[in-house]
Order: sequence, then C-alpha cells, then structure tokens
Amino acid sequence: MGSGAFGRVGRRLGAVRRVRPSTWTLLGGGVLLVLGLAAWVPVEWAALAVRLGGTLASWGVFSLPALVTACGAGVVLASALPRGRARGRRKDRTEARAQARPLRWWIVVLVALGILAATGLALLWLMGLAGQARPQDVPKARIEAVRTAMTLGAGLVGMSVLVLTGRKQWLAERTQRHTETDAAEQRVTELYTAAAQQLASENAPVRMAGLYALSRLGQNNPGHRQTIVNLFCAYLRMPYTPPDVEEGSSQQDRRVPRRGLRRPDRGRRESSPLATLLTLAPTLTATNSQLADDDYRRQELQVRLTAQGLLNRHLRPELDESGRATNKEFWADMDLDLEGATLYRWDMRDCRVRHVNFTRAEFHSSARFDGAGFHSSAWFAGAGFHDSAWFAGAGFHGPAWFDGAGFHGPAWFAGAGFHGLAWFDGAGFHERTHFGRAWLRLDHEASIVSSPPPGWVIRERDPGDGREGRWGELVPAEDAAQEATAPDAEPTDPDVDT
Repeated sequence: MGSGAFGRVGRRLGAVRRVRPSTWTLLGGGVLLVLGLAAWVPVEWAALAVRLGGTLASWGVFSLPALVTACGAGVVLASALPRGRARGRRKDRTEARAQARPLRWWIVVLVALGILAATGLALLWLMGLAGQARPQDVPKARIEAVRTAMTLGAGLVGMSVLVLTGRKQWLAERTQRHTETDAAEQRVTELYTAAAQQLASENAPVRMAGLYALSRLGQNNPGHRQTIVNLFCAYLRMPYTPPDVEEGSSQQDRRVPRRGLRRPDRGRRESSPLATLLTLAPTLTATNSQLADDDYRRQELQVRLTAQGLLNRHLRPELDESGRATNKEFWADMDLDLEGATLYRWDMRDCRVRHVNFTRAEFHSSARFDGAGFHSSAWFAGAGFHDSAWFAGAGFHGPAWFDGAGFHGPAWFAGAGFHGLAWFDGAGFHERTHFGRAWLRLDHEASIVSSPPPGWVIRERDPGDGREGRWGELVPAEDAAQEATAPDAEPTDPDVDT
C-alpha cells in the first residue's frame, strides 16, 4: 500500500474522529434504547442468535466469497461517503449554517426497509419456533409469533415517528431563534441608524442625544461596542477648532520620522457590518462650514466633551483591590482611531484600551493619560500637546511611537513603564519634562532598539520590584555625563546610552 493510500485511510479515520462527542452520545443512547426495548420482548435471544447464525451459515454468508464481497462493499462505501462529504463541504458554509438540511428521501426508504426487514426476520424466526411446539399448540403459537413480530415493528415505527417529531420540534425552535435574532438585529440597526442620523443634525442637543443613545445601545449589545466606539472616534475626527484657539494654529506641519515602520492599521474601523453607517458622520463637515461661528463652536465643544466623557467612562474599569473591574459600563478590548483629531481637555486617566492611534492629533488644554494601560500598539507620532501632557504611571505593553510629537507645555512621564519598544525621535519638548522612574524594557528580540527623548539617555538598571528581563531607566543626559566622569564610575554599555 503506497503513501497515498495510507494518507487516504488516515484522512478517513480523522473524519471519524471529527464526529462531535454529542453525536457519539446520541448513537450510544440509541443503541442502548434499542437493546433495552428488545429485552422486554418475551423472546429467547440466545436461541434466536444460534438459529440465525445457523441460517446464515447455511446460506454461505461466512464463506470466503461472501466475506470478500462484504469487504469490497465496505471499501466502496468508505470511499464514496468521504467524497460526498467533501462535495458538501465545498458549498457555502454560511448558507449551510443558515439553512437546515432537508430530510432525504432515501433515508426514509432505508428506515422503512430496515423496519420491514427486522419485522420479517423476527416473524420468520418466531414462526420457526412456533413450528416446534406441540401440534395442538401450533396455531396459537403462530398467532403469538405474528403478534410479537407486529409489536416489534410497531415499536420501531414509533421510535421513527418520535425521532421525526423531535426533529420537527428542533426545526421549529431553530426557526424561532433565527426569527428573534433577526428581529433583534433589525431593531439594533434601526436604533443605530437613528442615532447616527442625530449626529448629523445642526442642533447640538440633538447630536448630544444621539451620543447618549449610541452609548446605551452599546451597553445593551456588546457585539456592537467596537462599532459604536468607531463612530464616536469618527465624530471626533471631524474638522473642528475650539473657541479659544485661532483658526489654523492647530494644523502645524510636523515631519514624522518613518524609520521604515508600518502605518497604523486603519482597517480596525470596519469591525462590524454596521460600520458602513459611518458615512453619515462626514455630513458634519458641511454643517461646520455653514455655522462656523463662535456660538456654534461653543455648542460643538459641549457635544465633543460629551463624546469624550462617554468614551472615557466606557474605557475606565475602576479596578478593585483584587484587580477586577467594578465599573459595569466598562467595555474591554476597545481600539481607538483618533488620527488627526482635535481633542480638548482629553481625560483618559486609568483607562484600559487595546490599540490607540493618536497620530497627528491636536491636544488643547491638558491631556491626561495618568495610569492608562495600552495593551497593544500606541501611536502618538506627530501629535501636538499644546498644554500639559500627563503620562505618569502609564503602562505601554506594546510598541509606542512618539516620533515628532510636540510638547508645548510641561510633560510628565514619571513612573511610566514601556514594556515594548518606544521611539521619541524628533520629539520636541519646549518646557520642563519629567521622566523620573520611567522604565523601558531592553531585552527585545527585534533588531531595532528604543530611542530616548532628546536630552535623556537610557541606563540599564534593576527596577527592584521583581520585574523579569532587562530594564533601563530614563535619566537626564547631564546626570549621565556626570556619572560617567566620576572617579568610581562603572563602565556602561554604549549601545544602551543612546
């Protein structure tokens, strides 16, 4: 037997192994049920087996030609059934899941023939036993044989009807579940569409009501939360200038070093079929151009602050002493795409997110990221912080990009932890900066290394809190130079102090 034959046999055995445990349980239960029903029939099964074996032997079933024929039939069936399953798997899996398989006519025929065969064999055997009775008891024994065989046949028919009734009930329940699911999805779509249309209104209270409606919708439908977050982000990405900011002052030309790195994944916005309704949000651009006055900007600021507040409320877990979230409105594993957004009094303290993209975003007034947790990549390349920026105690568990970011006010990174690579190439710090006790992990497998902020260097040190791996602390370059010129200074790794 060649390797191809062995492979085919292995695949067929694998197909048998792939049968779900529930299927094996159902088959085993059916066999036990048949055996239990047969045990109630007043028949000497041992004598029946002996007589049936003798009959089959007299027919030549156990002879070599018969056994070869049976093996050939088994091989043909084993080859045909996997091919039929393979043809069935080539169909659209989605359509197969949505539609129930119809009951094939040949299955009904096979079941009927099986019942007739079982009844006939039982009748044949019982008639043979009746013929062995005393002559005066033969008619009565034959009547009992017919009655017993018919009872057996009726029992098998009843079992078949029970199976069909159960299948009918299962199909009815399945249809009801699909109907309820479709109705719920249609209701969610209608609510989502109505709320998204409210965001395109010229009236600020209507837009604010749409934001609250979306928030409630996401709270009651966890499967649509990322889509709703995407719509909030799309709203905040719309062009806007705060009332106390001059036109055009927030759109500065920032050259972000590329370093051969990929751009943020913009495909995250399409996390749900409902995300296509995001096309409603850009109608705000026309509204902005028509009502670009101070009154509109003040009203729009309140709407944006509401959107930011709802986002932050859903992203802040409010952990207890055991580290579990106590905020019932917390949405876990959310992604934020706010590339180029204009954000005012942004407050993301103690929030937990997966992926964030603040590339070229403009932060007016204070920007708070104290204690925030970024569990995937964090993009701040080219972002503009026009007031204070707080990242104290923030945790970056993936790569963090601050290339070309401009900090025009004080910046606090004290106690921040960069578990992944971090880049500050071209970042501009125009006022005092605090990186005290900010740590960067150094033992990465990547060929590239982290780049410290201007005026700072990375010194490999032990954090002293039991962290695994090699870590480095950000220290001012002047302090590092003084340490290097000290008489008792220890030699340092030149690849780390960069």
